[in-house]
Amino acid sequence: MIKLFVFYMASYLPKSFVYGRSFRKAKSVHSKFEAATCKENFVAKFTEINIIKSLEVATRTHFYRARLVGNILAKQQLIDKDDVVSAGDEIVRSKLMADLITTGGTSGKPLAFHINKDRKGVEWYWMTAGWAKVGFDYKKSWRAVLRNQSLNGKMYEVNPLLKEVYFDNYRLEDDYLEFVTEEIKRRSIVFVHAYPSAAYTLALHWKKNGNAPGCVKTFLCGSENVFPQQKNLIQNELGKRMFTWFGHSEKLILAHEGETCENYHSNPFYGCTEIINESGEAVTVKGEFGELVGTGYINTKTPFIRYRTGDFAEYV
Repeated sequence: MIKLFVFYMASYLPKSFVYGRSFRKAKSVHSKFEAATCKENFVAKFTEINIIKSLEVATRTHFYRARLVGNILAKQQLIDKDDVVSAGDEIVRSKLMADLITTGGTSGKPLAFHINKDRKGVEWYWMTAGWAKVGFDYKKSWRAVLRNQSLNGKMYEVNPLLKEVYFDNYRLEDDYLEFVTEEIKRRSIVFVHAYPSAAYTLALHWKKNGNAPGCVKTFLCGSENVFPQQKNLIQNELGKRMFTWFGHSEKLILAHEGETCENYHSNPFYGCTEIINESGEAVTVKGEFGELVGTGYINTKTPFIRYRTGDFAEYV
């Protein structure tokens, strides 16, 4: 109850203040970009400055000291998860004001690394800036959330600070989905933030029962693969937007769909994104596929320079 009271009190404060300094810094960058006369030049200058900063941070680690060649990103060797795991603390610049997080190990060893404690503010700003393409407003918009919450018997939880109504993603049987549906209607929630699989299950329930809430306009879906049958049901049969994005725990690349197209657009203020072929060269021809490689601007505790993500994309 105390935690909920604190959230309610904080929800009345200016959001830029509550979400922290890194949120405000990202917001400032975005505002300057929007005001820039030549946006391409603004992005190019921002990229140059932040690549140099990232390389300078990396040179303070034992791992990178012998690898880096000046301030030109294209000269740097590619690294992957095995390199980071093998390097251990030699790739860590600092553990001060850092969290240790671990990614899944389904394709080999789990990846553990240190990352800035203040990352959540900048992450939240750029995530919601992407959602703004479909009308989301971080100051006003409420979300029904079906992701990784197990509520231990409770029907839902409310986070007034982030304007979230959490539902239990581990009990998606019909009677509970009916409760979720009615609660969404009662609260007139416009956005459902869900794993694609959970979004599909809820959408199937709506189709079967003919009770899709008219207030819901968009499903915000990430963290899993998105399959054609999921988009077909939600967008073509139910007439809701299924708005998706690509991101990962290392926080190097963030790419949202466009306002009107469903291609992913990488965010140049979040990190530097490359697509490379099997020879390690940049993919620049429309229709060619390659591996996504990222250099992140957020994590200054464990620098990731030209990191092979293991994910692949088509250049469009």
